Amino acid sequence: MNSRLLASHTVLLTLLIIACETPLSVGREGGPTMQHERAGSTTGIPQTAGESLVPSDACTRGDAELLLNNFLGGLKLSRREASPSNPADAFTECQFRLYRDGAPVVFKEGDVFLGGMNLLWDFATAEQLGVTREEMLADMEATETRVWLARILPDGTPGPLVEQPLRRTPYKDGMHPTLGRVVQQHRAFITSLPAGEYVSVFEASWQEFHGLPAGELHSTVHIVIVP
Repeated sequence: MNSRLLASHTVLLTLLIIACETPLSVGREGGPTMQHERAGSTTGIPQTAGESLVPSDACTRGDAELLLNNFLGGLKLSRREASPSNPADAFTECQFRLYRDGAPVVFKEGDVFLGGMNLLWDFATAEQLGVTREEMLADMEATETRVWLARILPDGTPGPLVEQPLRRTPYKDGMHPTLGRVVQQHRAFITSLPAGEYVSVFEASWQEFHGLPAGELHSTVHIVIVP
């Protein structure tokens, strides 16, 4: 797939991050083939026990906050940096990408984890198209992103979808390992869920921009929380 073709629009660029910045799978290894995510009381899904009861090897709120604000550096961000007693990799164990349609992820009960996606523009493509940084920001700002969670019921069907508010980081310039200099914003929610199976439903839409067509993206991620 041509990286410059993907680089020509913000939401399409999020797909490139799958290959450039995230492992083939995220969440903890092993367990059921479906993955599940937790939501706190503000998400409309029952919350798990407080962090004081979380095992020492669990993903913590501190891990999730680091990932929210430091995603482009995620490959170098380890749990050892945040907690010397625990070298587990927060990037591979404590988050999943909302747009990985059909991807299974597994977390442990007690984990606090992040579900997110990056919007970004690379400056090389913007220069080719004659797009200013202000226009890049306007395009990203106009891109709509929403996500819902539902618990899988005993009969295998999803329960009611509950929308999860997405937090947005400030727009920041940084260096992407493939695209070079970029401006990016991370949109994500942080949550914790009781043991069980869940589904994350993500939607994004964007308008025509500098001759690039409007479009939309839909993806579903299955999440399993194991005891």
